[in-house]
Amino acid sequence: MWSVGAGGDVMKRIAAPMIGGILTSFLMELIVYPPIFAFWKWNFEATDGSLYGTTVYGGTNSHGRIFKISPSGKFAVVYSFCSQLYCADGSAPSGTLVQAADGSFYGVTGRGGAIGFGTVFAKTAEGVISNLHSFDISDGAFPVGLVQGNDGDFYGTTGQGAEYNDGSIFQITAQGNLTILHVFNGNDGRYPYGLVQATDGSFYGATNEGGARNW
Repeated sequence: MWSVGAGGDVMKRIAAPMIGGILTSFLMELIVYPPIFAFWKWNFEATDGSLYGTTVYGGTNSHGRIFKISPSGKFAVVYSFCSQLYCADGSAPSGTLVQAADGSFYGVTGRGGAIGFGTVFAKTAEGVISNLHSFDISDGAFPVGLVQGNDGDFYGTTGQGAEYNDGSIFQITAQGNLTILHVFNGNDGRYPYGLVQATDGSFYGATNEGGARNW
């Protein structure tokens, strides 16, 4: 970086980003990556120590599944969706699973259910699946993701459906009582995709389209 003479200016331009990259990588591994990993682990590791997740496709019926990976790396399919007639138990799970204090997992499927527009489901620690709610377009369709609020209830969005077919924000209890909190109309966005709850208790999210410039 301090070279002089022929080629010195060229080498400075090459050496500076290389050294900067080494320093940045060191800081990322020392400071940034550990808390990110801790956050990831907190969100995806269940109380039994295993990691749980979903796949949109695959499983016994090719309509998605819930899987777990043990700390030793052992993979197991916990449940295959569309195991009930006409996929009444849901199809194509989306988003991450949420484990509540009672040990049960909660999530959504983007398809299937009583009418075919998606479900909110619960899975007990014993592996029993129950359909808490089937969307019917009037309250939304094709849900994407679920989070548990500080009040213990679950919150999520539907990608379409509701009054203007632009999606909705919903709240649902562990007993399956669903309340529509907001219906998108295009001007305030359309096709929402998931929520997060901040430390101030408010929920934040984004829409794929809509708004003032329809972007």
